Amino acid sequence: MTSRSEFAVEERATGGPAGTAAVASPAGALALRQRGMTAAVARSRRESPAPENTGAVAGLRASSYLQHLPGVYWSNEFLGRFLLIFESILDPIDRQVADLHQYFDPDTSPRDILDWLASWWNLFPDDSLSNERRRALVESAHEFYSWRGTARGLSLLIRTTLGVEPTIVEPTLADVTQDPDRFAWRFTVRIRISAAEPASDDVIRHLVQLGTPAGTAATVEITRT
Repeated sequence: MTSRSEFAVEERATGGPAGTAAVASPAGALALRQRGMTAAVARSRRESPAPENTGAVAGLRASSYLQHLPGVYWSNEFLGRFLLIFESILDPIDRQVADLHQYFDPDTSPRDILDWLASWWNLFPDDSLSNERRRALVESAHEFYSWRGTARGLSLLIRTTLGVEPTIVEPTLADVTQDPDRFAWRFTVRIRISAAEPASDDVIRHLVQLGTPAGTAATVEITRT
């Protein structure tokens, strides 16, 4: 049986507050001992230097994960090397997460991710389009949709995708009045491109259709020179 005087000694040894009355139960002694251990760990964290990236063993560095553990573990060489296993597995994932914003940037996004981003805007670039044109198309998508259904929006889409400025001819009020069946809600898009342009006529017509206002019809005239 532990005496009351031994408990008082235990309290002083574990850093208990001075002048505290002795505890006459094992539970009280355990609480005082735990308090002393907690204080010792806190002092160790304050006084111990942060773990170094280089270990003391034959050129092996210590894991940087040690800095996330209590200070009492910082000088444990085995633990420092053991944590390198997990660090080597998780570091590539950490870097990928840190660079995640580059996947959503048209200038740095990989080709397969770029096409996925284009699908967000309902843009499905043809395989004949170069990477530069694909990136320009995705980058200007927000501006195109701001002007979609207008001559400006359609010109922007064709200019960005094909690199040429189209000619958009809209009927005048006199034309519509004279022959409404022919001119009402209709316009003409003339596109002059190089004979070496890889985009097919079907792709070009699809682009025009994408920028055509609802309830209207476009006549597409393509000239290759």
